[in-house]
Amino acid sequence: MQEELICPCLCARTLLSACTSLWTAIYAVYQPLQHLAQSLCCLHRTTRGQKRKVQSVTTAQPFGLSTDARGEATKTALQKAAAERAAHNYKAKPVPANLRHKKQLALPEPHLTVPETCPMPGAAVHEHAEDLRRQQLAEEEQQRRTHASFRAQPVRTGHGVAIQPSEAPLTVPEAPNLSLQDRTAACKAFDAAVAEKQRLAEAEQAAAQEAIRLAEEEDLQEHTRDLQFKACPMQ
Repeated sequence: MQEELICPCLCARTLLSACTSLWTAIYAVYQPLQHLAQSLCCLHRTTRGQKRKVQSVTTAQPFGLSTDARGEATKTALQKAAAERAAHNYKAKPVPANLRHKKQLALPEPHLTVPETCPMPGAAVHEHAEDLRRQQLAEEEQQRRTHASFRAQPVRTGHGVAIQPSEAPLTVPEAPNLSLQDRTAACKAFDAAVAEKQRLAEAEQAAAQEAIRLAEEEDLQEHTRDLQFKACPMQ
Protein backbone atom coordinates (compact mmCIF):
# COMPACT_ATOMS: atom_id res chain seq x y z
CA MET A 1 0.00 0.00 0.00
CA GLN A 2 2.81 2.40 0.89
CA GLU A 3 4.66 1.55 -2.34
CA GLU A 4 1.53 2.40 -4.35
CA LEU A 5 1.35 5.85 -2.66
CA ILE A 6 5.08 6.60 -3.12
CA CYS A 7 5.11 5.95 -6.88
CA PRO A 8 2.63 8.74 -7.81
CA CYS A 9 4.44 11.20 -5.57
CA LEU A 10 7.74 10.46 -7.26
CA CYS A 11 6.16 10.88 -10.68
CA ALA A 12 4.69 14.23 -9.71
CA ARG A 13 7.99 15.50 -8.35
CA THR A 14 9.84 14.35 -11.45
CA LEU A 15 7.28 16.11 -13.69
CA LEU A 16 7.48 19.31 -11.61
CA SER A 17 11.27 19.39 -11.81
CA ALA A 18 11.14 18.82 -15.57
CA CYS A 19 8.66 21.71 -16.05
CA THR A 20 10.83 24.00 -13.92
CA SER A 21 13.92 23.25 -15.95
CA LEU A 22 11.95 23.79 -19.18
CA TRP A 23 10.67 27.24 -18.07
CA THR A 24 14.22 28.18 -17.00
CA ALA A 25 15.56 27.32 -20.45
CA ILE A 26 12.72 29.23 -22.18
CA TYR A 27 13.33 32.34 -20.06
CA ALA A 28 17.08 32.10 -20.77
CA VAL A 29 16.31 32.13 -24.54
CA TYR A 30 13.55 34.83 -24.29
CA GLN A 31 15.66 37.41 -22.40
CA PRO A 32 18.31 37.83 -25.17
CA LEU A 33 15.54 38.02 -27.79
CA GLN A 34 13.82 40.78 -25.79
CA HIS A 35 17.07 42.80 -25.60
CA LEU A 36 17.56 42.35 -29.35
CA ALA A 37 14.02 43.57 -30.09
CA GLN A 38 14.48 46.67 -27.91
CA SER A 39 17.75 47.48 -29.71
CA LEU A 40 16.06 47.19 -33.11
CA CYS A 41 13.21 49.48 -32.01
CA CYS A 42 15.67 52.12 -30.79
CA LEU A 43 17.61 51.88 -34.07
CA HIS A 44 14.39 52.24 -36.12
CA ARG A 45 13.31 55.31 -34.17
CA THR A 46 16.76 56.92 -34.61
CA THR A 47 16.68 56.23 -38.37
CA ARG A 48 13.18 57.73 -38.72
CA GLY A 49 14.22 60.85 -36.81
CA GLN A 50 17.24 61.34 -39.08
CA LYS A 51 15.12 60.91 -42.20
CA ARG A 52 12.60 63.46 -40.96
CA LYS A 53 15.35 65.98 -40.28
CA VAL A 54 16.77 65.55 -43.79
CA GLN A 55 13.38 66.23 -45.50
CA SER A 56 12.88 69.75 -46.88
CA VAL A 57 10.15 72.09 -45.58
CA THR A 58 7.10 72.50 -47.83
CA THR A 59 6.58 76.11 -48.91
CA ALA A 60 3.21 77.42 -50.06
CA GLN A 61 3.12 78.63 -53.67
CA PRO A 62 0.39 80.99 -54.95
CA PHE A 63 -2.07 79.66 -57.52
CA GLY A 64 -1.67 80.86 -61.08
CA LEU A 65 -5.28 81.47 -62.14
CA SER A 66 -6.18 82.28 -65.74
CA THR A 67 -8.69 84.90 -64.54
CA ASP A 68 -5.84 86.94 -62.99
CA ALA A 69 -3.92 86.76 -66.27
CA ARG A 70 -6.97 87.91 -68.26
CA GLY A 71 -7.56 90.76 -65.79
CA GLU A 72 -3.97 91.97 -66.09
CA ALA A 73 -4.16 91.83 -69.91
CA THR A 74 -7.43 93.80 -69.94
CA LYS A 75 -6.03 96.41 -67.54
CA THR A 76 -2.90 96.83 -69.72
CA ALA A 77 -5.03 97.22 -72.88
CA LEU A 78 -7.22 99.90 -71.23
CA GLN A 79 -4.20 101.83 -70.01
CA LYS A 80 -2.66 101.70 -73.52
CA ALA A 81 -5.88 102.96 -75.13
CA ALA A 82 -6.14 105.80 -72.59
CA ALA A 83 -2.55 106.82 -73.32
CA GLU A 84 -3.23 106.82 -77.07
CA ARG A 85 -6.33 109.01 -76.64
CA ALA A 86 -4.36 111.45 -74.47
CA ALA A 87 -1.60 111.70 -77.13
CA HIS A 88 -4.02 112.94 -79.86
CA ASN A 89 -4.99 116.64 -79.91
CA TYR A 90 -8.53 117.02 -81.27
CA LYS A 91 -9.57 120.45 -82.67
CA ALA A 92 -13.26 121.32 -83.06
CA LYS A 93 -14.39 122.88 -86.37
CA PRO A 94 -16.04 126.34 -86.24
CA VAL A 95 -19.80 126.65 -86.65
CA PRO A 96 -20.81 127.88 -90.16
CA ALA A 97 -22.10 131.44 -90.43
CA ASN A 98 -25.33 130.39 -92.12
CA LEU A 99 -26.20 128.21 -89.14
CA ARG A 100 -25.21 130.85 -86.60
CA HIS A 101 -27.55 133.55 -88.02
CA LYS A 102 -30.45 131.55 -89.41
CA LYS A 103 -33.48 133.48 -90.71
CA GLN A 104 -36.92 132.17 -89.89
CA LEU A 105 -39.54 132.44 -92.63
CA ALA A 106 -42.97 133.86 -91.74
CA LEU A 107 -45.69 131.23 -91.88
CA PRO A 108 -49.05 132.08 -93.48
CA GLU A 109 -52.06 132.35 -91.24
CA PRO A 110 -54.14 129.14 -91.21
CA HIS A 111 -57.65 129.19 -92.64
CA LEU A 112 -60.03 127.15 -90.51
CA THR A 113 -62.61 124.97 -92.26
CA VAL A 114 -66.17 125.83 -91.29
CA PRO A 115 -68.51 122.80 -91.47
CA GLU A 116 -71.78 123.27 -93.30
CA THR A 117 -74.85 121.09 -93.16
CA CYS A 118 -75.57 119.07 -96.22
CA PRO A 119 -79.25 118.80 -97.15
CA MET A 120 -80.27 115.17 -97.37
CA PRO A 121 -83.55 113.85 -98.80
CA GLY A 122 -84.07 111.45 -95.89
CA ALA A 123 -83.95 114.17 -93.19
CA ALA A 124 -87.55 115.32 -93.86
CA VAL A 125 -88.78 111.72 -93.74
CA HIS A 126 -86.97 111.20 -90.43
CA GLU A 127 -88.43 114.35 -88.91
CA HIS A 128 -91.95 113.29 -89.96
CA ALA A 129 -91.47 109.82 -88.44
CA GLU A 130 -90.20 111.36 -85.17
CA ASP A 131 -93.27 113.63 -85.00
CA LEU A 132 -95.58 110.65 -85.48
CA ARG A 133 -93.78 108.69 -82.76
CA ARG A 134 -93.98 111.58 -80.28
CA GLN A 135 -97.71 112.03 -81.04
CA GLN A 136 -98.37 108.30 -80.48
CA LEU A 137 -96.50 108.37 -77.17
CA ALA A 138 -98.52 111.37 -76.02
CA GLU A 139 -101.82 109.62 -76.86
CA GLU A 140 -100.76 106.47 -74.97
CA GLU A 141 -99.82 108.54 -71.93
CA GLN A 142 -103.18 110.32 -72.02
CA GLN A 143 -105.06 106.99 -72.20
CA ARG A 144 -103.04 105.59 -69.30
CA ARG A 145 -103.85 108.59 -67.14
CA THR A 146 -107.53 108.37 -68.07
CA HIS A 147 -107.74 104.69 -67.07
CA ALA A 148 -105.77 105.32 -63.89
CA SER A 149 -108.13 108.07 -62.64
CA PHE A 150 -110.66 107.06 -59.91
CA ARG A 151 -114.27 106.50 -60.94
CA ALA A 152 -117.01 105.84 -58.39
CA GLN A 153 -119.50 103.07 -59.15
CA PRO A 154 -123.15 104.25 -59.48
CA VAL A 155 -125.53 103.43 -56.63
CA ARG A 156 -127.85 100.57 -57.52
CA THR A 157 -131.51 101.10 -56.82
CA GLY A 158 -134.02 98.19 -56.73
CA HIS A 159 -136.78 96.40 -54.78
CA GLY A 160 -136.01 94.70 -51.45
CA VAL A 161 -136.18 90.88 -51.03
CA ALA A 162 -138.46 89.49 -48.28
CA ILE A 163 -137.01 86.42 -46.45
CA GLN A 164 -139.67 83.71 -45.83
CA PRO A 165 -139.31 81.09 -43.06
CA SER A 166 -138.41 77.54 -44.23
CA GLU A 167 -140.63 74.54 -43.45
CA ALA A 168 -137.95 71.82 -44.28
CA PRO A 169 -136.71 69.63 -41.39
CA LEU A 170 -133.30 70.45 -39.98
CA THR A 171 -130.32 68.16 -40.73
CA VAL A 172 -129.11 66.18 -37.71
CA PRO A 173 -125.28 65.78 -37.75
CA GLU A 174 -123.85 62.29 -37.26
CA ALA A 175 -120.25 61.36 -36.49
CA PRO A 176 -118.58 59.62 -39.48
CA ASN A 177 -117.23 56.10 -39.04
CA LEU A 178 -113.73 56.46 -40.47
CA SER A 179 -111.47 53.47 -41.20
CA LEU A 180 -108.55 55.52 -39.82
CA GLN A 181 -109.72 54.84 -36.27
CA ASP A 182 -109.75 51.06 -36.89
CA ARG A 183 -106.26 51.22 -38.37
CA THR A 184 -105.03 53.29 -35.40
CA ALA A 185 -106.37 50.72 -32.92
CA ALA A 186 -104.79 47.86 -34.92
CA CYS A 187 -101.44 49.68 -35.04
CA LYS A 188 -101.51 50.29 -31.28
CA ALA A 189 -102.21 46.59 -30.62
CA PHE A 190 -99.41 45.57 -33.02
CA ASP A 191 -96.94 47.97 -31.41
CA ALA A 192 -97.88 46.67 -27.93
CA ALA A 193 -97.35 43.04 -29.06
CA VAL A 194 -93.97 43.90 -30.63
CA ALA A 195 -92.88 45.76 -27.47
CA GLU A 196 -93.94 42.81 -25.26
CA LYS A 197 -92.09 40.37 -27.52
CA GLN A 198 -88.97 42.55 -27.44
CA ARG A 199 -89.17 42.82 -23.66
CA LEU A 200 -89.44 39.02 -23.32
CA ALA A 201 -86.47 38.55 -25.66
CA GLU A 202 -84.38 41.02 -23.67
CA ALA A 203 -85.35 39.27 -20.41
CA GLU A 204 -84.37 35.86 -21.86
CA GLN A 205 -81.07 37.29 -23.12
CA ALA A 206 -80.34 38.83 -19.71
CA ALA A 207 -81.17 35.52 -17.98
CA ALA A 208 -78.89 33.62 -20.39
CA GLN A 209 -76.03 36.08 -19.80
CA GLU A 210 -76.53 35.80 -16.04
CA ALA A 211 -76.45 31.98 -16.27
CA ILE A 212 -73.28 32.14 -18.36
CA ARG A 213 -71.67 34.51 -15.86
CA LEU A 214 -72.57 32.23 -12.91
CA ALA A 215 -71.21 29.20 -14.78
CA GLU A 216 -67.97 31.03 -15.55
CA GLU A 217 -67.62 32.11 -11.91
CA GLU A 218 -68.27 28.54 -10.74
CA ASP A 219 -65.67 27.20 -13.22
CA LEU A 220 -63.19 29.83 -12.06
CA GLN A 221 -63.74 28.92 -8.41
CA GLU A 222 -63.36 25.23 -9.25
CA HIS A 223 -60.15 25.96 -11.16
CA THR A 224 -58.86 28.07 -8.25
CA ARG A 225 -59.58 25.25 -5.82
CA ASP A 226 -57.71 22.84 -8.11
CA LEU A 227 -54.70 25.16 -8.23
CA GLN A 228 -54.38 25.34 -4.43
CA PHE A 229 -51.58 23.27 -2.97
CA LYS A 230 -52.74 20.15 -1.17
CA ALA A 231 -50.35 18.04 0.84
CA CYS A 232 -50.41 14.34 0.22
CA PRO A 233 -51.54 12.23 3.18
CA MET A 234 -48.86 10.50 5.16
CA GLN A 235 -48.60 6.80 4.50
